[in-house]
Amino acid sequence: MLALILFACTEQSQNNTHNRPQEKKQNVVIDSTLDESKCIDTTNIEIGFDLGYISMGKLFLYNSNLKTQSAFQESSDIFNCVFDKASATLYYTIVDSNDSLSLKKAELDRGIMTSSFIDRLHLHRSDCESLTYGEKSKLIFNSGSLFLRHTYSWEVGSYATEVISYNLNNNELTNFSDWTEIQELEKTMYPESKKSDLLNNMFSNEVDGILELFLRRENDTLQLSETSSLHDENMDVEGKAFGYEISPDASKLLFFVLVNVGDLGHGPYYIVNIDGKEQKHLETDFANTNRPKWLGKNNLIYLVTEYDVKNKNDLNLIYSEDNLIQKISEDVDYYFVVE
Repeated sequence: MLALILFACTEQSQNNTHNRPQEKKQNVVIDSTLDESKCIDTTNIEIGFDLGYISMGKLFLYNSNLKTQSAFQESSDIFNCVFDKASATLYYTIVDSNDSLSLKKAELDRGIMTSSFIDRLHLHRSDCESLTYGEKSKLIFNSGSLFLRHTYSWEVGSYATEVISYNLNNNELTNFSDWTEIQELEKTMYPESKKSDLLNNMFSNEVDGILELFLRRENDTLQLSETSSLHDENMDVEGKAFGYEISPDASKLLFFVLVNVGDLGHGPYYIVNIDGKEQKHLETDFANTNRPKWLGKNNLIYLVTEYDVKNKNDLNLIYSEDNLIQKISEDVDYYFVVE
């Protein structure tokens, strides 16, 4: 899960703010061919794929190193899915003729997927779609159980108010609707992510009256973000708020900037190298739950979700030190990364 830290404070004690990066043009060109000299560095190629995505109800398994994909064979439309690398098992839900969801699995053995039915979930597909962007709830696997949020409500900011848990060891389906129970369940749903030491050295500071992200180093500080162009937009928040996450190898930073608070908090994402170079704007909104995911050590997968762009629902891959952008597919409404 993307762990994001919000803050809007200014640390006035940090004044040595040199090494300011140059602002990048935001209209980036999509790289349609993978440069062979810029190899994708991932860790799950041994199973044949490291990424899966759903387009028009069909699931595709993608190898980001070879830039190849295969279509998963299933007669029904697939709603969402997740892959457990330890057991080499794909868990997924299908949509039946009544738009209800059923749970299935496909076990991978020597390159062959064998599917079998698990159980009915007693949920309508609309129960698992948000009220804002209409994105699908993520199917989550952890510690022998599957989790799925459902029943969205405007009264709580269009978030899901209930969660079902399916224990694969005893085939027990449990629904949680009490908020206190769900908060406790969150601790079970997500594995604890590894924290980078760099997080302790991140801070915000004003540059020409604009709040930016900085990194403390041994002898100086380094500016990582360049977001002055956002002040041309209608910001309705006091100051600015950031959220950020560092790549597994600590070479890149993913961050978003909160610029608007309406039904939900809205704002764009950026990626930048940890030396402050090659900042790129991602056409995806923080309010959408289809948030960017790290792929391998420092590559990034994201879904275009901004309304006013012609390439909405494109699935893009950012790779290499240059943060090149490669389009994977169009009309994507769900994706997962093999972790």
